[in-house]
Amino acid sequence: MQIREYMINEHRECDEILSQLEDAVISGDWGNVGAKFNEFRDECERHFLEEEQVMFVEFEAKIGIADGPTKVMTMEHNMVRETLKEMQTALESSNKDRMLGLIESVMLILQQHNMKEEQMLYNMVQMHLSDKNDEIINRMKEIKV
Repeated sequence: MQIREYMINEHRECDEILSQLEDAVISGDWGNVGAKFNEFRDECERHFLEEEQVMFVEFEAKIGIADGPTKVMTMEHNMVRETLKEMQTALESSNKDRMLGLIESVMLILQQHNMKEEQMLYNMVQMHLSDKNDEIINRMKEIKV
C-alpha cells in the first residue's frame, strides 16, 4: 500500500464515523452520540498526529521547506481541533442544534482540507518519499492517541 492510499483510506474512515455521529445526533441517541464523538475525535487526532509527527516531518526534511503546504495543513488541523472542543461542549449539554451545526462546520472544513491533501499534498509526498513508503506507514501505524 502506498502512503497516499493509506491516508485516503483514513479520510474515508473518519468521514464514515462523522456520518454515524450525525445520524446518532439526529435520532437523539445521546449515549451513542458520546461514543461516536469520542471515536471521531480520537481517529481525527491520530490521523493528524500521523501527518504532523511522521509524514510532514519526513516530507519537509526531503524538500527542505517547513513553511509550505504542511504548515497550512497543520493550521487546518488546529481549526478542526478547536471545533471538536466546541462539539464536546455541545455534547455535554445535549444541545442537538448546536451539535448538528458544528458537525456541518467540521464536515465542510474536512471536505476542503481532504481535497487539498488528496489532490495535491499526498501526490507530492508519494513522489518524494516513495523510497521510504513502508517505513513511513509503519511509523504512522505506531501513533496512538
